[in-house]
Amino acid sequence: MDWGALSKAMRNDRGKDKDKSSTDYGLHTLVPKDSKSPELIDVVAIHGLNGHFLKTWTDPNTGVNWLKDLVPKFLPSARVMSFWYNSQVQFSKSTADIHAFSQQLLESLMAERESIEEQDRPLIFICHSLGGLVFKQAAIKAHENERYRDALSFRFHGVMFFGTPHRGSNLATWASVTANALRAVSFSTSTNARLAKDLEPTSRLLQHISTSFVDSCGAKLKTASFYETRKMDFLNCLVVEPESAILNIIGETRIALERDHRTICHFADLDAAQFAPVKSTLRSMADSATASKTLSKYEIESFLQTINVSDYAGHKSRNAPPVQGTCTWIFDHPKYLSWIESPDPGLLWVSADPGCGKSVLASFLVNQLQASADLANINVCYFFFKSDSLEQLSAVTGIKTLLYQLCKQQNELAASAMSTLYNGGLEDVDSLWQAIVYATRQKAAKNTICILDGLDECEIELRGRLMRQVTASFSKVESAEATSGEKAEADPGDINKRRSKPGRPKLKVFVTSRPENQLKIAFQSNANRFKADGGESDGNCALIRLRGEDETDAISADINRVIRSKVDELIHQGLPFQLLQTVQAELVERADRTFLWVSLILDLLEQKVEAGASQRELDELLRNKDIFRIYRELLQLRSESPRARKMLQIILGATRPLTVDELSIALAVEPEPDKPRRGSRTLDDVEYELAYPFENHIKSLCGHFIRIIRERIYLVHETAREFLLTMESDTGSAASSRRPSVSGTDTPPPLSSIMPSESSPVQLAFQHSFSLADAHRLLLGICTTYIYCLGRPSRCATTGSASKKTEVFLDYAAKYWTVHFHQTMQSRRVASPNMEYHQNLCHPLFPGFKTWVGAFWFPNLAPVVPDSEEGQDYYIELFQLYHPGEERDHLHSQSDFLGGQLDESDDSDVEGALDMFGADEKEVPSKLLHTDVVPVQKHNDHRNRSADRHRTARLLDAAISNPTSLRTNLFPLEVDKSGHVSLAFQDWLHNGPKSSRRG
Repeated sequence: MDWGALSKAMRNDRGKDKDKSSTDYGLHTLVPKDSKSPELIDVVAIHGLNGHFLKTWTDPNTGVNWLKDLVPKFLPSARVMSFWYNSQVQFSKSTADIHAFSQQLLESLMAERESIEEQDRPLIFICHSLGGLVFKQAAIKAHENERYRDALSFRFHGVMFFGTPHRGSNLATWASVTANALRAVSFSTSTNARLAKDLEPTSRLLQHISTSFVDSCGAKLKTASFYETRKMDFLNCLVVEPESAILNIIGETRIALERDHRTICHFADLDAAQFAPVKSTLRSMADSATASKTLSKYEIESFLQTINVSDYAGHKSRNAPPVQGTCTWIFDHPKYLSWIESPDPGLLWVSADPGCGKSVLASFLVNQLQASADLANINVCYFFFKSDSLEQLSAVTGIKTLLYQLCKQQNELAASAMSTLYNGGLEDVDSLWQAIVYATRQKAAKNTICILDGLDECEIELRGRLMRQVTASFSKVESAEATSGEKAEADPGDINKRRSKPGRPKLKVFVTSRPENQLKIAFQSNANRFKADGGESDGNCALIRLRGEDETDAISADINRVIRSKVDELIHQGLPFQLLQTVQAELVERADRTFLWVSLILDLLEQKVEAGASQRELDELLRNKDIFRIYRELLQLRSESPRARKMLQIILGATRPLTVDELSIALAVEPEPDKPRRGSRTLDDVEYELAYPFENHIKSLCGHFIRIIRERIYLVHETAREFLLTMESDTGSAASSRRPSVSGTDTPPPLSSIMPSESSPVQLAFQHSFSLADAHRLLLGICTTYIYCLGRPSRCATTGSASKKTEVFLDYAAKYWTVHFHQTMQSRRVASPNMEYHQNLCHPLFPGFKTWVGAFWFPNLAPVVPDSEEGQDYYIELFQLYHPGEERDHLHSQSDFLGGQLDESDDSDVEGALDMFGADEKEVPSKLLHTDVVPVQKHNDHRNRSADRHRTARLLDAAISNPTSLRTNLFPLEVDKSGHVSLAFQDWLHNGPKSSRRG
């Protein structure tokens, strides 16, 4: 903001009242209220050009200022304020003016709303003329700027515009309106042309502000637009025409007043007819603002159900409980004590290398905080990110889960959280985090601790945004006043012995991650808060980094405890004491502060000793310092069968961790070629391949390389995933370069090309030999084959249903096959899926359709699709089952189906049609080419005929994959034994179109 330019404009302005030289610009309180009073609202008035915080709202004949004299009589709960700014600069050609005024307004509101009670009050604005533009710009700033978003924007409830221009058809319209407004307040009779020219730069700005306001803020505010119906005495037109004075947004109240542009905001009588709609509107906004702060039990439960999207307790349980006596070092660490004992909000980031026990530490801290004596006064919320689960990978899911736990523990905070999300922020990381911050600012909020583990495993696309939001929440926290010199006990719940200052979030955040550069930058970018060593924060910030990689003594001591505990366990199992005593000493010496290495070595040790091993073999095992080498050892102890490789592919590609039963069924499904009419597998075949007991079979394939936790399957560690996957990227989008030909001949290779056969060599190279693209391709084949099995006759189930033994896999197959479809489409490594094969699953006539669609929508009901004619189109569009860039719209033109471009003399076209429909060559040409469904067009140009053949093949292929795209639906349909829905072409040839049949 150019304050110098604004000051110069003010000094050079002529014709001003003499008493304005010492004006007190800013926010003036007309009706004061106690700053500690609850259940109040703030009403803020903003004048227009050449206006005044009192005169604009005062009737000149009676001297009644309706804001000060009338509002308290019907709205006693309102504190009324009026904003005064130097509008005599007349929105000069410098567009900085309106930005300056809006900034002044926001800062004035921040200064007036200091207490928690004030910050919780809803805001209602009353704007005259172009003062409404000042409000709009302020609303946009508050929405976009995190300094104002939490304190102000979330509390903007309503606005009443009096003669404010909202819309103009062009810049000239805006300039004309502005010129008229200036003339109205200055009684000028100068020509509009000259003034409009002067105001052209401002006009462009005003147009932009109004458009941006509607896009970013308009929908969430209660809005009323009052417009004038009388002309000024010296003008031959209305200053602001009715069509410009209304926003035309949903929910807007539009009211005409028999006033001109100056008197539209003058009222002298509480009971006057002209004042009645103003009074009613303001009271209605105030009532709704107050009501929105109180939610019914049903509304709270509904909100909680919406944001309850994760099995967060189950995710925490993936971490093994710590050995007795480990992890306690954190409670004595100076940085932890500085964070937990500070009366201020704060962030503690614990970084450490892979395998150092970060997740176990985070899980331990959650348990300790929840078990503390002060739990009744603390909210403890947590989320564990993991890259092997779509749910645990999601930043949105993580923050929703924190918000759910917060509102579950304190229902009274739900209203505050909801008030920040009512404009569609439920899928936005920024809005969700701000909802947490805002809720913890409330007077009723307890001190809250949020624990985020494995932030480096959060999705890359949103990880940076989340980190910026979290760090920014603590970057401007004022330093706490000096506390008493008495040192508090190292109680994890000790946060409650000190209270945060009013108005600031009572929030502390604990984050663990690897020490990755992206996270370091996110922390350091906020006001250079860390010193060069990354360990200390400056005196005015609440960000602390604890480098776990530097805590060598504490971590080594914990590892020694783990080793002793495990060795004692093995001794109790009867293993040789002398041998284990020697091994224990070697483990302690070689552990190098890595829990993962110790854990894996102990697993291998147990396997070796049980099978019989010499001292030499054990020594060689202990010399394995490389984690990847240990992984190779774990896998080489197994048969390394193709089935083990298939299982690892499934685990790598699974959208969420599979249960033991789900994985067993997935292993039993042999994917079939994704070509119509080729499939013959049934649920009988799947049951025949099931191996029992499931858990024993799974463990026999990969042993300690996987973990079974609460009946779900996981890799032993995130680094195991890195060990398996190829080094090259599998995420590049290459769908456009590998699109199948329009005739459908470019179909994917057999799935056997990405699966080892039973004749594969015994020694398989596991390290860096798996591709995510191959894993998704395999899972797509497994899921779709399983769904096709639903639609085929079998002895173990009725057609269209899953069998008792295989039904557990239905949920995963139904919900996630389309996810694997799109992951496969985006990869360069594998051929694109066959569209016809996959689109066929979406046809209501497919026998398994209702079963899998019902599972997809569960627990909600599936949308009602009018009939089967539209059902396939609906789901193809919903799941976007078409090639990138292809416009569905019934394949470009429903009425144009088959294009009318078959030529009787073109045998190749006819043969293509015969092939597709399975019809007799002698019957097709005459009947097909003389129906109104396929009009004939003769072409002499060879190039046109070539294009026609290409188009015919494409459209015939489209008809097969989506038969309901036929114009007027004249073709009957049939389902073959493989579950494929197609045109009953023979029936059509012999009996004619359905519409021509007589019954």
